[in-house]
Amino acid sequence: MRLPPLVRISLACATLLLSSAAPVTQALADTACLDAARDAERSAGLPSGLLSAIGHVESGGRPWSVNSGQQGVRFGTRDEASSYVQGLLDQGRRIIDVGCFQVDLYYHPEAFARWQDGLDPQINAAAASRILQDLHTRTGDWNQAVALYHSADPLRGTPYMQAVLRSWTGTGADASPLPAWSDPFTILASAQASGIMVWTPTGSQSGSRTRTGRASHGLPRIITP
Repeated sequence: MRLPPLVRISLACATLLLSSAAPVTQALADTACLDAARDAERSAGLPSGLLSAIGHVESGGRPWSVNSGQQGVRFGTRDEASSYVQGLLDQGRRIIDVGCFQVDLYYHPEAFARWQDGLDPQINAAAASRILQDLHTRTGDWNQAVALYHSADPLRGTPYMQAVLRSWTGTGADASPLPAWSDPFTILASAQASGIMVWTPTGSQSGSRTRTGRASHGLPRIITP
């Protein structure tokens, strides 16, 4: 049966809209992390572009990224990412990084009212900015704050910090536009418990034993095997 011209036009328009919906959604997702980072930087008074660079290194600017146990997965929709995280939780997994800035649900339980909020770019950015600002308050140094955002292990944190700086400056070479990192930690022969190496902060007596898991501004660096 031959359709009337108006019906054919309507069907063609509907097909066009459906075929273009996915690219539009993806385009919005591709800018969501950057937009959220810029808003959070202005709100928290962070160096311009710093949180954006962290997001680029952490998730490639993809808002529905999930990482657990060194297994990173990027999803096309928030619902897909949410279902995946729920599956991990059902399996008993707790150390899960979510969203644009890969905020860890286990180490930052206060970051979100509900873990699902971590997949919202704006909420994820706000949480990441608070964590970064707190690290800067504790260390007084943006370079060190960026490194600690990723890991307390200097062997992991330092390369990460350098990667963020390269992304921030848009260069492929090592750059350090932030104030110089004056590392207050010295590696000493210190206690080992349950296979966990503990680096004691400068000023600690080499003969003293440092307890792991103790919260203070003079936190030891705990490096897992």
